[in-house]
Amino acid sequence: MLMLVKTELTTNNKQKKISVLLIDDEAHWLEEADDYIRFSKSNVRIVAQSDDPYKTQELIKRFKPDVLVVDYCMPGLNGLEVAQRVQESSTLPTVILSAKLCEMIDFERFNNCNFVDKSQISKSLLSVINNAYNGSKYISDHTENVLLKAQNNKLSEISDLWRKLTPTEKAISFHLVEGYCPKRIAEKIGVDTQTIRWHIKNIKTKLGCKDLYQLLRILHKVKEY
Repeated sequence: MLMLVKTELTTNNKQKKISVLLIDDEAHWLEEADDYIRFSKSNVRIVAQSDDPYKTQELIKRFKPDVLVVDYCMPGLNGLEVAQRVQESSTLPTVILSAKLCEMIDFERFNNCNFVDKSQISKSLLSVINNAYNGSKYISDHTENVLLKAQNNKLSEISDLWRKLTPTEKAISFHLVEGYCPKRIAEKIGVDTQTIRWHIKNIKTKLGCKDLYQLLRILHKVKEY
């Protein structure tokens, strides 16, 4: 459902009005956010809102908002997935809202995103929107603590898996991270290429990776750790 919002621009406010697109599957929250922003007499205005995350890119093209505000917990397509789709073709600043943001995030992939708890909206939403528009990053303390805990748990899990590798598998893993192909690794270690491929297959199995791309991502995390 798409809802358009008419916003009065005050003549005595010389600040640029920051246009916002709201996406949330909960209609009551959209209504509350609309009322909160409209009566705040701030420099933020809602140009459109929808409870369908799949319409986000269509609405961005239509209304050209300055900032996207999207809920994280939505059925079918969550806020991070929406942000990822948007960032494939746009640098639109995004604010992700959630009370249950509990997965590890690669912040380099979401460099245009700000993260804020829904419980803190009345205290910080307007300032976060302004910060996002001006290019600043914001992650609420609670969200940051949750993400750091998830990241530490993941790194601990990776470390435990790393210990399962043999010395030869570890050496091959480091060569993979350095960008060497199986043939080149075979030359460096002094075995045939087929043996290296066999070891790589075992490494993927031990680290729970479905493909080489996933393996390389984990190995890069291990290297950082």
